[in-house]
Amino acid sequence: MRVYGRQKTGIGADARRNTGFTLVEILVSLVILMMLAVIVASPLARWRNTQVLVGEVGAMISLIEDARSRTLGSLDGKGYGVHFDTDNAVLFAGTSFTPGAPDNELHMLHSSARIDAISLFGGGSDLVFKRLSGETGQYGSVTIVLTGDTAQTRRIDISKTGAISIAK
Repeated sequence: MRVYGRQKTGIGADARRNTGFTLVEILVSLVILMMLAVIVASPLARWRNTQVLVGEVGAMISLIEDARSRTLGSLDGKGYGVHFDTDNAVLFAGTSFTPGAPDNELHMLHSSARIDAISLFGGGSDLVFKRLSGETGQYGSVTIVLTGDTAQTRRIDISKTGAISIAK
């Protein structure tokens, strides 16, 4: 017997003629893309946080060295120091920190970093340098940590002579 017209050769023969994508194919593709994005984004976020930490440590060292340099240079005939707080550090003129003084220079830490520990000789949170020698009686360390990853820390060590070093 002869059949005229369209012949079906199996289940889905008509569906093969459609050239579009099915909803399942699109969903599978989206899931794969999302998994790839997560795999790529995690190391990038970790790298960014490390760079924030490195940048804040550099800024703190710069602030400390600036205070010591100004003291050694007897700028305005004053000594200088740095006051440390949880989310900022302030370069100040004189032998003690006075909040709101016009000479104060504030450095705010990035929102992803904070000063976790201030361990200076004699207690307190002020590091003051002596004129002519650049030495300090408040030697010790200041630790900066990432707020989202407390395992990532850097410790800034300040010696009695005013020399600075970094420890992990």
